[in-house]
Amino acid sequence: MRSIALFIFLFSMQAQAKIIARVLDVGGNSFVFDSRGQSQQLRFGSKIYDMSEVMVDDSSYLTVLDQSDNIHHLAGGTYAKFFNNLLEIKNGYVWTSAKNPAFINTINSVISYKSGQFITSVNSSALKTQVLSLTASPKLASSLEPNLSIDVPSGHFSFIDQTYEKGLPRRPTRVGLNSYKSIKGLFANVKGLEKTTFEKTLFSAESPSVVRKIASVEPSVQSHPTSRIGKQKGKVIFIKTASRNPASVQKESAMDYYKSMMPKPKKKVVKKPKKVKIKYFGFDFNNKESKTSARKSKVVVSPSIVNKVDNVQRVPASAHTMGIVHDINSAFEKSLNNKVINNRRHSDEVNQLIDELKSFKKDYSKHY
Repeated sequence: MRSIALFIFLFSMQAQAKIIARVLDVGGNSFVFDSRGQSQQLRFGSKIYDMSEVMVDDSSYLTVLDQSDNIHHLAGGTYAKFFNNLLEIKNGYVWTSAKNPAFINTINSVISYKSGQFITSVNSSALKTQVLSLTASPKLASSLEPNLSIDVPSGHFSFIDQTYEKGLPRRPTRVGLNSYKSIKGLFANVKGLEKTTFEKTLFSAESPSVVRKIASVEPSVQSHPTSRIGKQKGKVIFIKTASRNPASVQKESAMDYYKSMMPKPKKKVVKKPKKVKIKYFGFDFNNKESKTSARKSKVVVSPSIVNKVDNVQRVPASAHTMGIVHDINSAFEKSLNNKVINNRRHSDEVNQLIDELKSFKKDYSKHY
């Protein structure tokens, strides 16, 4: 009876729990944990009840349709909790395609939306929430100041970080194509997101650049099949040009003409000096005899007288044997020696006996 009552109670509790969402598509492994703590693997058509938590495995995805006909695509590694008309994202990436108004709650923000598509990313370790608007205009506000919200227009993104402006949302910024592609790569396997039409309007390709061609190659007049110009045949025109030779081959150059016009410099004539005879007066001078006499002459130097000085040996003052100090020490030592001899403790006989006793061996044993 108790088991039947418990079964009826659990069945009634499950019947009272409201169905919040249903699974439209599953790729990989995803699990749901209900309010009672029971887990179940999600499959196509699985029901998600109120206050249930959903975990998506890495490299997997999950597509869910909530009670407001809004579709949520959960990327791999996402952890979320479903409530009545509210989705709480605890970590991961969620692509929302909205048709009716609803709310999304994160660790530090509140997002309200009506229609359109946008992507919400939550980093629980860094306490950061980011919203990328694609075709919607969601309102982003801090959990501490829910009334101070900002609109994120399409093609822009905003975030809330605890280290930036005290947790208030940042002013929306235009998103780049590379940033969008990196986020979309997380939803690569999700069905229905392979081709999106709004990308052409948000990230329209730049206008094609004008192709420039060489003027000599491009025809100046375009031929038309009905015109006479198009039917006429082309002609080859030869233009005669003056033959030119390199400057090194030409016979007359500008330098040659310049040299011919300039007057030639005159050569300077240097006169050689005349030889002058030298005459000597007063005595006969012979050059050869003077040279030989200078070689044969010798200079005799008388030796200088050197006074011899006797070598005197010098001795340091401390080495002198005679002096006042030596005399004083010798006199003192003599008197001390005399006093020591006279000042004895014992007589000569007693001292001799003491010396004899010291010479004996100290052997007091009676037997050998």
